[in-house]
Amino acid sequence: MAENTKYTEDAFSKVNVFFDMFEDVLHKQNQQIEQRITQEIRNIKEALSQEEIKIQEKLNPVLEEKVERVKEELSKINNISIIIKKEIRESQPEMIDALYPIMGKLVQKFIKVELEKLNENINKQLDNSFSWEAIRRELLGLLGIKQEDILLAQASQATINEFFVIYQNSGILHAHYSKEDVIDDDMVAGMLTAIKSFINDAFRNSADLETIEYGNSKILIFSAVRFYLVAVVSGVVDKGFQERLQSYMQLFYETHLSNATDEEITEKDLNKILKKHIEDFPNYNLIAQKINDYRQNIKQKGNFNWKFWRW
Repeated sequence: MAENTKYTEDAFSKVNVFFDMFEDVLHKQNQQIEQRITQEIRNIKEALSQEEIKIQEKLNPVLEEKVERVKEELSKINNISIIIKKEIRESQPEMIDALYPIMGKLVQKFIKVELEKLNENINKQLDNSFSWEAIRRELLGLLGIKQEDILLAQASQATINEFFVIYQNSGILHAHYSKEDVIDDDMVAGMLTAIKSFINDAFRNSADLETIEYGNSKILIFSAVRFYLVAVVSGVVDKGFQERLQSYMQLFYETHLSNATDEEITEKDLNKILKKHIEDFPNYNLIAQKINDYRQNIKQKGNFNWKFWRW
C-alpha cells in the first residue's frame, strides 16, 4: 500500500514537471510569435512610409506642372479680357456699326408698332366724327380743350387693361374687368399671385395707394377698408394719372361698396357695374386733368385766365 502511494506521488510529480516544461515552451513560443508580429508591423509601416514618400515624390512634379498650367491659362484669360476691353474702348464706332443692324431693327420695329397703335387709335376717333363722341368733344371744346388734344390724349394715354376687386380678409376675387374679350387665365392667375404676395407687406405704412411693376404694366393697389381695388395699367403712368385713378377708385368704392353689406354686394352684378365704371374713366380722366391744369394756372397767376375758356 505504501509503495502504491509513493508511486502515485512520483507520477503526479512527473506530470507537474511536464506541465511546467510545457508552459515554458508555450510562453517562449508566444514571445517569439509576438516578436515576429511586432517586427512585421514595423516592416509594413516602414514600407508604407517609403511608398508614401515615393508616391509624393512622383506626384509633386505633376502637381507643380498642373499649377503652372492653370496659372498660365488664367493669365491668358486676363490678357484676353484686357484686350477685349481695350478693343471695345478703341473701336466704339465699329462696335456701333456692328450692333446697329440688330438694335436698329428692334428700335424701328418698336417705333413702328407704337406708331401703328397711335394711328389706329386716332383713326378710330376720326371714324366717330359724326357720333355722340364727336358731340362730346365739341362740348369739351367749349371748356377750352382742343379736339386735337383730346384725340392725342385718348390715343397715347395710360390704359386700364385689368381691374380686380379683392376681399381684404380672404383674398377672394369678387369682381374682375378685362379690356380684352378673350381673357388669358394664366396671365390673370400670374397677376393675382403677384398681387397677393405683394399685398401682405404693402400696406404696413399709412399709404392708401401702392404700385408694383409687372412686365410692361403697372399694378396700382388701392386699400379701401374691406376691399383692395387693383388696376393693371399700361402706357405712361405719371403721378397725376395715379392721383386721378385713385380718386376714381375711391368714387367706385363709395358708390357701390362702402354702404353695402356682403349679401347686397353678392347680389349685384358687380362685373357689369365695374365694366361701365372703367370704360367711363377716360372721360373722367381728361376732364379732371384739364380742371387740375386750370387750378394750377390760377394758383400761378393769381387771377382768372379768360383764354382758358374758348367759346
